[in-house]
Amino acid sequence: MKGVEWGIEQGNANVAAINAVQASISAVDAFLVHHLGKRSSGADHLESLNLVASSGSPAKREIGKHLQRVLDRKNEVEYQDREVTMGDARELAKHAQRLLDAVRKQLDE
Repeated sequence: MKGVEWGIEQGNANVAAINAVQASISAVDAFLVHHLGKRSSGADHLESLNLVASSGSPAKREIGKHLQRVLDRKNEVEYQDREVTMGDARELAKHAQRLLDAVRKQLDE
């Protein structure tokens, strides 16, 4: 999340948003490996949502909710020729942080 925070501090919403997306995907990969022994191989990351839902983890709803919010914005942030606003970046950062917090808690148990 340091890259997200740095992007926000520097006023670079694109950097913050892209880092929030990537941090979220990486955190979910760690969660899935921990709980299922595998990570998603799907190109669109929808498989990740399905795997999270099938994990049996008590945090699967929370993690899935925040992942969905991040993935809803992924294509816009990473591929569209549109500047991301600082409000968008902060919103993605909020969901990424909540997702990471939920994953960390699951990995610690």
